[in-house]
Amino acid sequence: MGPQQTPVPIQCPWPAQAPKQNDNAPDEQNEETCYDEVSPRMSTCQPPSLSQQLLARSVGRTPRLRYLISYYAEVIAPMIVAFDSPTNPFRTYVLRLAQQSTSLQEAIATLASCNLRQRRERGMRATERTLPGRMSSLAHQALTDGALQDRAGIRMPEEYAQEEQYHRGMAVSALNRELADPHQRLSDSVLATLLILCLFHGCDTGVAQFKTQFAGVTKLLAIRLCNSPCMSDELKWFVRMFTWIDTMTATTNDREVQLRGACLDITAASDGEWGLENLAGCDAGLFRIVAQLGRLNLLSQNQEVRTSTPPDIHMPSTTLPPSMAFFPSNNLATSSGPFTFSLPPPPPGGRNGAQLPPAFWAEWYSLRQKLESWRFVPHRSQSDSPLFTTSHAYISPPSSPTDQPVVATHNLKDIIHISESFRHAAILYSERLAYPDLPSDHPRIQNIVQHIMSHIMTVQSDAYLLWPLFITGSECVRADHRAIIRQRCKDLSRDSGFFNNLSCLQLLEKIWAENPAADGLPAVSSLDFGLQATANGTVSEVTFLPPGSWASSQHEAFMSPTLPSVSRKQGFRWHEAMQTKRAEDEYMTV
Repeated sequence: MGPQQTPVPIQCPWPAQAPKQNDNAPDEQNEETCYDEVSPRMSTCQPPSLSQQLLARSVGRTPRLRYLISYYAEVIAPMIVAFDSPTNPFRTYVLRLAQQSTSLQEAIATLASCNLRQRRERGMRATERTLPGRMSSLAHQALTDGALQDRAGIRMPEEYAQEEQYHRGMAVSALNRELADPHQRLSDSVLATLLILCLFHGCDTGVAQFKTQFAGVTKLLAIRLCNSPCMSDELKWFVRMFTWIDTMTATTNDREVQLRGACLDITAASDGEWGLENLAGCDAGLFRIVAQLGRLNLLSQNQEVRTSTPPDIHMPSTTLPPSMAFFPSNNLATSSGPFTFSLPPPPPGGRNGAQLPPAFWAEWYSLRQKLESWRFVPHRSQSDSPLFTTSHAYISPPSSPTDQPVVATHNLKDIIHISESFRHAAILYSERLAYPDLPSDHPRIQNIVQHIMSHIMTVQSDAYLLWPLFITGSECVRADHRAIIRQRCKDLSRDSGFFNNLSCLQLLEKIWAENPAADGLPAVSSLDFGLQATANGTVSEVTFLPPGSWASSQHEAFMSPTLPSVSRKQGFRWHEAMQTKRAEDEYMTV
């Protein structure tokens, strides 16, 4: 499709006005978390350069716009990537685009004014657990000094809300004009405006019509990919951010992903500095596996799916790798014989007692095996690889790496634990799909929860940890586990000023209120799982129980007729709470 063809009608997926949630957020006023020391590995993280700070303070048509854009660059941008650096695209690239884009300036002002309002209304104080978090907190203190606010003429909370609505209306109007132009719609500034407005929804209420919004983004990206003979790093960054948000949101909102195919291929490729590892802290190859969960969820409900069956789906044989064996040998290192233990037979019924279809079980077994056998392998840059064939289909770069590592050594430990948090949360998700009637306090569920908690407690840079926190929190039955999940969700909101972390916590609080916690159980510690770190802080080996061990150690109990008789709601425990509160909207679980 060339740029001279008949324009595809695309309307701005972000309405000029959106309903606000009236629910009361968990009280932040009297809560503080002290982090007395900054990890030694943070010392290698560099703050934005002076030229970047000067650029941030020079972009904008008016003094107030320049102030809000500077606030975005210095306070918000460091907290919306897993690992901030001077090349953070939310700072460097977005600011360059904003110099010539009215819609982007207004979108940034919308996000910044919303963030200011949220922090002011909730009295949020950052945890400052990381160096980027501390730099962001210091910038917030400097930019919200009383003298600056007096000069802005904004003092009352309702004035912040009015300013936010004004900039949002201006951004949407300017964006609609750009989308109506067949040439302007192909600019990166349009994608940047859409992305910033998406983040605004996460900051504002955490609830929006993301399915509709990402349908528009999908059309726009399809045009861009067809008109991009060579993919720039910036375009890949846009694709990755949109695909990440769409995929994570879809898994918890009972829908298929909008961005798939080439967009998923681009997102799952670890090439260049700003792959998913540095953007979200999650391994890009693991994300490709996690991205199949939304489709599997719909199959479990006998719903029609539009995405094609993954090409590598197959029913497992009777000979399984060690990670899938229910009764692995005690001497895995020296065992050379095959494992001949099969997976348990499918349970007799699925949701609401309906038989789960064969297509579900074929994909479930294949996906579960991938999750069980996945291991983190540090990636290296492959940015010089060709990206497109003559048919414009994205292909993964060749396997021969260059000498440039994708992940900085001082971030490796966090990436391992963030990725393992996502992997085990995905295993927990798949377990709930297969066994929707199993009580949450059953050992089969709680052993997985224990693994996830050990990783979550080790993570420092948790900018995008909400998804595993939410999936795990819905199955937590211990008071200490719930307390950890609650505090991490609040800390995420305090560091970023984004409300989506609290809106998801509200759902968890409702689930927990309906299911009283079990007290008197031993507390979990990361030391219980054999985490081994070298002297420089990186993890040399993670000697967990074998990935199938929750299945192996509890297999007899699960298959026996003496299951706990406690009554539980079927399927995902957040499902009913979401349905009663969101109407046509979706919760942003990223």
